Amino acid sequence: ADGRYEEAEALSKSSMMGPYTQSYMPFGNLHLHFYHGQLTEEYERELDLAEGMAKVTYRIGQTVYTREIIASHPDQVIAVRLTASRPGMLTFKASLSSPLKSRQLPDRDALVLQGYCPEDVLPNYYETDMPLRYGQEDTTTAMRFEGSLVVRLED
Repeated sequence: ADGRYEEAEALSKSSMMGPYTQSYMPFGNLHLHFYHGQLTEEYERELDLAEGMAKVTYRIGQTVYTREIIASHPDQVIAVRLTASRPGMLTFKASLSSPLKSRQLPDRDALVLQGYCPEDVLPNYYETDMPLRYGQEDTTTAMRFEGSLVVRLED
């Protein structure tokens, strides 16, 4: 709170995280664009920490829409379940993006996001023009990532 950022960082590295911890960055984003109206009613959000689930429910017209999201570290998955109370009313477009160097590729029944991470990421309180430093993508030292978006239809 006193603005002694470098002192706080040194203390956290020596007592909590170790000397080589860098800033965390998000893997990517899932974008869902729904083709229903925007006039929602009965909007509710829930967070169940015991089950690890976030839930959103709302009504548009006569249809109730539900989104349930769970994350499982052991299974290495984030799952989103979308439902509509009336058949044929759930229409959407899904896409992936990442703030890191990446590309999207189709792969059979999936959309794949592949990329690689920067070699160095400076904390946001460092005054610099280059907070991210990337190495060469084609080297074996680059940390790579890959994720897949798969859609399964039920009923």
